[in-house]
Amino acid sequence: SMLRFRPNIVVEGCQPHQEDRFFDLAIGSTLVKCRKPCGRCSLPTVDPVSGIRDADKEPIATLKKYRTKESEVYFGNNAINMEAGGLITLGDVVTVLSTAPGVMDSA
Repeated sequence: SMLRFRPNIVVEGCQPHQEDRFFDLAIGSTLVKCRKPCGRCSLPTVDPVSGIRDADKEPIATLKKYRTKESEVYFGNNAINMEAGGLITLGDVVTVLSTAPGVMDSA
């Protein structure tokens, strides 16, 4: 499940991996800048509820098949809240203000 990735924000209603190209976002009234693709460690192979590591190293094993660049597995973005005191709440509308080439575009 998505919980394995321990996300802070999950955007629904997008195409798979569309977040690769997000650059500037408005989440509610808060400006957020996506500046770095998220290279994944082995933590998502551990079930967050049971604490048990997946014997088949999933979901990283599957992502490795098509989300690897320069020996790094990428999934998601690291983003920066650009407004001191900016508040993001569950259900806020996400508006893509600008895009840029994604990490996998030249893979």
